[in-house]
Amino acid sequence: MIKRKISAAALTMSMYPIILGFILNPYGEKSFTPFSLFFLDSISYSVTYWIFSSPIILLYGGFTSWISDWISLKVTSKWKRNNAFHLFSFVLHLLFGSVLGKISLIAAFLFFVMDRLIEWKVKKITWLKTLLFSLVPILVFLIVLFLSRLKG
Repeated sequence: MIKRKISAAALTMSMYPIILGFILNPYGEKSFTPFSLFFLDSISYSVTYWIFSSPIILLYGGFTSWISDWISLKVTSKWKRNNAFHLFSFVLHLLFGSVLGKISLIAAFLFFVMDRLIEWKVKKITWLKTLLFSLVPILVFLIVLFLSRLKG
């Protein structure tokens, strides 16, 4: 399970800052800026979001995701419904993710989705696959850093 959690954290660390860069408008709500400028600025802000959110996603997100799954397994092990575990875990992910409001709730939702996708799609996760998943955020960070330099 630890390999899956590290892999899910790596994928979340890759996607969350970019999503956040486009959700939080750097110009305020009512600004009318050209899309190209908005795109480059959103990418630039993604670098900052990546620096600050990555350790939190890896440490807090990974730990609370593990706790959520453990509690869900204990609570739903005697239930007869198959989806109860996933539903209960989803609720706990969102509960733990709501500490910082809407912003961290997005990360918790994304972490849960990545974790379940890895669980369902990757049959046997090895340390090599975990290492490859862990290289994804570094690659994405370098691409985003390059794109943010295009602005000047």
